[in-house]
Amino acid sequence: LLNLIIAKHASDATSSNVRASAVVAMQTLLEEEKTHAVLRPLLPSLGNLIHDKTDKVRLAVVKLLLHVKKIRGMKYYHVVPAHHLLVRLEDEGYRGNPTGPVSVALTDLLSNSFFPLSNTKNKAVTMTDIINRTLRLLTDNPGAALVFYRNA
Repeated sequence: LLNLIIAKHASDATSSNVRASAVVAMQTLLEEEKTHAVLRPLLPSLGNLIHDKTDKVRLAVVKLLLHVKKIRGMKYYHVVPAHHLLVRLEDEGYRGNPTGPVSVALTDLLSNSFFPLSNTKNKAVTMTDIINRTLRLLTDNPGAALVFYRNA
């Protein structure tokens, strides 16, 4: 069943509704903790859908990533690499929709990376850390930075 959803439905070129539904089905399955071990290695197969031509599919993927972010032991950037998320954020701006639902959801997903409450050692993050993260984003990907800070 999982192979059918991921291999066939998530890559159905004829219907964006089917692709979006496949992503939503994975998110629904993730609500049951017992599925995490089985789904963890399969989720990266859905990662390329972040670049789907249809907003509905891209939004479904970002919502899936937001759900994955809440699951202990799973990292959203293992499903879709951070570089792809920033490219997608930048592209949303170029599509003329920098404040659209996909852009806003991506900003929400990435906000802890640029405005963390604490670092890995549970120490408070200083303004210097936040400024350094901002400068790095501006240097590495100015288009993504523009869309991110417009929605932050």
